[in-house]
Amino acid sequence: MDKNAEVYINLANQVTASLSQNTNETIRMRARNQVLSYLLSAMNGTSTYICQYDAVERSAIVVAEYFARRANVQEFESDLGTVYSAEELGRMLHWIDSNPEQPRILQLDELAEDDPEREELVAFDGKTVLYVPLYQQQQFWGWAEVWESRAKRIFEDVELSYALQLSKALSQLL
Repeated sequence: MDKNAEVYINLANQVTASLSQNTNETIRMRARNQVLSYLLSAMNGTSTYICQYDAVERSAIVVAEYFARRANVQEFESDLGTVYSAEELGRMLHWIDSNPEQPRILQLDELAEDDPEREELVAFDGKTVLYVPLYQQQQFWGWAEVWESRAKRIFEDVELSYALQLSKALSQLL
């Protein structure tokens, strides 16, 4: 966790407060990317993504991404616009179906060799992924992902709290 996490939360809240319902989509997208960068910085991860969930198709599409300079080469490969099927989402669907309020943490070293989620982490040399739920008008909309590719990451409760606060700011920009 970055020692300035609370500063990033305040900045994210300022960004969302500065926008109105009438703000055009280009400005909202830039604001969303800025808040996404705050999430990445606060969590001290290597890359971060926003995925929109389609409940009918049980699939998700990557709608935003942001990379830290410390991300590995594989992470810099853009995932924007990629659609993940129900099969590719794997156990993620159980989390989604639970109408999650808490983040989900995925650790590479805890996954079976044949687990589809493991394949995703291995492909991008990820060690840990933090999934944070995003809601719009009290409905599950999707999630933000914070990847860590340098080493296995154990998140403290305070970090998870910060991630949830930042997810609320992101939710206002969807």
